[in-house]
Amino acid sequence: MLILSIDTSGVAGGVALTRGNEIVAERALNARRTHARRLIPTIRSVLKECEIALDQLDAFALTKGPGSFTGIRIGMSAMKGLAYALNKPLVGVSTLAALASNLPYCRYQICPLLDAKKRMVFFGVYEPLDGRFQLKLKEQALRPEEMIPHITEPTVFLGDGARVYGDLLRERLGRKAIIAPRIHHQVRAAQVGALAFQRLEAGRPDDAFTLEPSYLRQSDAEISLRERLGQSG
Repeated sequence: MLILSIDTSGVAGGVALTRGNEIVAERALNARRTHARRLIPTIRSVLKECEIALDQLDAFALTKGPGSFTGIRIGMSAMKGLAYALNKPLVGVSTLAALASNLPYCRYQICPLLDAKKRMVFFGVYEPLDGRFQLKLKEQALRPEEMIPHITEPTVFLGDGARVYGDLLRERLGRKAIIAPRIHHQVRAAQVGALAFQRLEAGRPDDAFTLEPSYLRQSDAEISLRERLGQSG
C-alpha cells in the first residue's frame, strides 16, 4: 500500500512516501518558507524523484493536530482535495501520536509535548506496547504547571515543548523527567504514514468530508476576541 503522508503541524514539516512500513522517500522541511509555499512543490518533487504518479497512490495521510492552526488548515485542505479528487482513502493522525512514534520501543511511558504558546502546552501520555502505542492520558491543552501533576512515574518527554519547558520539568519532576535527544523532537512524515497504514489495515480510514482538525484549544484570534468581548461587556 503506497501512502503519501505530510506533516504541517509546526514550523518544521515533512512529506513522505511509504509502502506498508517501508520508507520509499522522506523530505524534511525545516525551513523558513511557509507551508503554503513549499508543500505542493515538495509533494511534486518527491513523487517525481520516485517516478510515482498521483493516481498510483493508494491513500493519503496527514497530521490533523494539535499544532499550528494555519499549518494544519493548509495540510488538511491539500490532502482532502487530493483524496476527494482521486477517490482515495484519507487518514488523519494525531500530531502527538506521530511524535510518540519516534520512540517505539521505549521502556518508559512517553509524553509528547508541544508548545501551544500563551504559556500552554499540548500533551498526551502514551504507553509503548510491542512497537505500538496505547493512549494512557487523553490529549489536552494545559499550562505546564497543570500538566506536571499528571506525571507520576518516569516519563520520556519529546517535542518543542520539552525544549521550552525542560528546566521546569526537571525541577518539578526530578528523575521522573527524561528529556529525549533533540533528534527525536520533530514529527516525521514517515511515522504519520506508518500510523495511517495501521488504521487502513484495520479498515478505519477517515471520511474526507467530515475529518476535522484537532486543535485542542481556541486559536489566538478566538481568545483575543473573547477577551475583547469580555472587556466590552
